[in-house]
Amino acid sequence: MKSRRFLVDLCKKSTRQPLATFATVRSLSSSSTPVTYGKKTGYELYNGVITPEEIKHYQTDTRTLARWLDISIIKYQGRAFDADKELININSTNTFPTIKGSTLNGKDIIFPNDDKVSSSDATLVVFSFKHYGFSLVRTWIDPYIKYFQPNIKNNKIKVIELCFVEYSFMSWASKIFANNLKSEINEDQHNNTILVFGNLSNFASQLLLPSKYIGYCYLLDKNNRVRWRGCGNAKEEELNALYKCSLQLLEE
Repeated sequence: MKSRRFLVDLCKKSTRQPLATFATVRSLSSSSTPVTYGKKTGYELYNGVITPEEIKHYQTDTRTLARWLDISIIKYQGRAFDADKELININSTNTFPTIKGSTLNGKDIIFPNDDKVSSSDATLVVFSFKHYGFSLVRTWIDPYIKYFQPNIKNNKIKVIELCFVEYSFMSWASKIFANNLKSEINEDQHNNTILVFGNLSNFASQLLLPSKYIGYCYLLDKNNRVRWRGCGNAKEEELNALYKCSLQLLEE
């Protein structure tokens, strides 16, 4: 009984209490290179096709690592960058990285290569690595599902959520993680919510993500190309831009 309680507490700590690592994160961040975000900061969202050289730089640059680990992003409501206002041109974007995981109902899946997942004209993908980010993506996914409910029902639009657990060795407790998430996610989305263990650094480098503490919102076209990006706490004008871009993808 005690071991069972310990396991549940460990799972909750891994998914719900990222802020407990504050001291560790501060020690890894460079004090001589302050990390800043948004319009007040030096971070600019990368535009264009992401090259192998850009990925290598992301993986080895110390300032990038400091930003990735810096928890002060929460002071900016998780807003590392402003959302796109228009669709990204197909010649200036990338295909969304392939991820292996399992749905909350226990089905193994590959996203976005599984035809049952990626057969829609547009796919909204939200993803997070910590519970703070998980709470932020609710500001995107909940109003989006409400706005596009008819399109979701007829499979014109798919809504996918990726929930990352940082350490791959925790996959042995996948059922407990899934049950914890089921209590926080609407049942209609359980088959479209994918639990992923490990693989954070590779996934983040493919998209040049700035922080592991926030939540992200990406819009894909029918060829799984990234056509729009947002993050953090959603603003009304950003949601309106997302709706507009989604409708445009339905017409492509």
